[in-house]
Amino acid sequence: MKHVVFAILLTVSVFTAFAQVKPAEDSVLNLMREDLCTELGKIPASDFTADNFQMKLGMQMLGVFQKYNDDLISLYGEDYANNQTTTYEIGKKIGMKLGMSCKAFQDIIMNNPELVNAAMGKTSKEKIVQAPKIVEDAPKAEVRSFSAKVISFTAGEVSFYTVKEGNLTKRVYWMSKFDGDDELIANPAKITGKTVLFRTIESKLYNAKEKVYKKVAVIVSFSADVIEEIKEDQIIMAPVKN
Repeated sequence: MKHVVFAILLTVSVFTAFAQVKPAEDSVLNLMREDLCTELGKIPASDFTADNFQMKLGMQMLGVFQKYNDDLISLYGEDYANNQTTTYEIGKKIGMKLGMSCKAFQDIIMNNPELVNAAMGKTSKEKIVQAPKIVEDAPKAEVRSFSAKVISFTAGEVSFYTVKEGNLTKRVYWMSKFDGDDELIANPAKITGKTVLFRTIESKLYNAKEKVYKKVAVIVSFSADVIEEIKEDQIIMAPVKN
């Protein structure tokens, strides 16, 4: 996903050059742009920095790509997600649409002009020296699949489920669109008391009270079929596709 984010960012500086796209492709990309723009509008532009931009935008893009996965497969083939050239081009076209007609995205760029400078290679000497270390030390994200009994749902600017996995009680956060969320939007508490299957990735959430970032599990997928009986120790680890 990081090359998709970079394509979107790079396109900010050249979005006045129109891409030639097929009508069907344009329709799908317009829907993806609308969804992404809506999600970006829920996050204050001031929350984005050159350091966290890729992570924050990547989280939103992941949900959008999952939602339109069938359409993207129809347009670009079953293996499109493994083709960096294809996903880069998709990101570039979405970035062009965001730059032209998404106020939330425009506000982010206006609030952070260094994002455009970074895309064009206009970084400071200090940034250039530090970049390799940051990339080298960054942990690879993993998707974790597990079954857990849902204890409760807490709504808020950042909503979360309290779940019990074996003897461990923890939270899984609803921070962006994910597979199966349409089953929960009308009534998020419908799965309270049931054992279900979640897929999550690790992210960091800022705790203003303690002034630290805390690791949290963010939902990226939810089984649309509620699982009543499943082994509680069933854990599957898989790398995130970039």
